[in-house]
Amino acid sequence: MSNAAAQEILSAGARALAHADGLEPSLRILLSSLADQLGVESAVIMIVTNQPDRLEIAASIGLADAAIAGLAAAVRDPGHPIARTVTTPVSSFNGSPTRPGGPA
Repeated sequence: MSNAAAQEILSAGARALAHADGLEPSLRILLSSLADQLGVESAVIMIVTNQPDRLEIAASIGLADAAIAGLAAAVRDPGHPIARTVTTPVSSFNGSPTRPGGPA
């Protein structure tokens, strides 16, 4: 990633925090900037709720409502790669989809 791309992502994040109305719109602006600069078609930001085995999609871009719902359901499974990442302090990347035809 170039310095200009990194600066644009940081600038977009700062503008979102200063001017967006709420957490979800701020995160969506940040995701959009990341996607634009990195050539990503879709992305989500997940947060861990009060229950350690529960993840919630806080913001998303580039996914249809059905795909978001499918991903939200999939990560409730403790064996899902994203859920495992939350409970196991080992970084991972490039996980394969666990459900055919879906982002999950």
